[in-house]
Amino acid sequence: MVDGWPVQNVIASDLREGQWSPIHVERNRSDITIVEFWQCGHELFNSTPETFPAVFIPGDVFGPEFIEPHSPFYEKPQNDRPALKSLVNSLTPMQGHISVIHASSFFHLFNDDGQLEVAQRLASLLSPAKGSIIFGSHVARPEKGWQGSDEYDERMFCHSPESWKELWDGQVFERGTVKVVADIHTIDTQHGRFFLMRWSVTKV
Repeated sequence: MVDGWPVQNVIASDLREGQWSPIHVERNRSDITIVEFWQCGHELFNSTPETFPAVFIPGDVFGPEFIEPHSPFYEKPQNDRPALKSLVNSLTPMQGHISVIHASSFFHLFNDDGQLEVAQRLASLLSPAKGSIIFGSHVARPEKGWQGSDEYDERMFCHSPESWKELWDGQVFERGTVKVVADIHTIDTQHGRFFLMRWSVTKV
């Protein structure tokens, strides 16, 4: 990472790790096939698990076997942080031990209830230490609601900065235990205008 974060302390995750294969996209068909991003990243940056030894753990964020439902930690966990290399298919042993969580272009994949559940799962992983942070960016709206078209099954549920702050400070975490910053930015493209929210949730 740019600021020198030790790569041996990095965990990456996605649904699947994928196989070594070039990106394949068929734009003239109704289905688009893209191999998993982790292996694409190795190909793109000419790296290997040996030269870039971040730990990758595949899993479904909604799966209780991947992240067990648990309330946020406000005191230091009783268990010691496990060695990252010992993690196989679950992040549950890391609950209360992770100091920085990055989640971008992710939350808008789910509906209102789904986003709340994802936030609760990620919150359970965050260390209770002051300054621990969850941050990222995703599609948003000036006012909370749905965006997109039913015709192409492209609707997504979008929070506003205000509703995003209310979700984290009061619903996910006890009110006043985190500082939430959320700003919305307008982006104009050839396909129209959309809004991007950049945000952070920091333990205080």
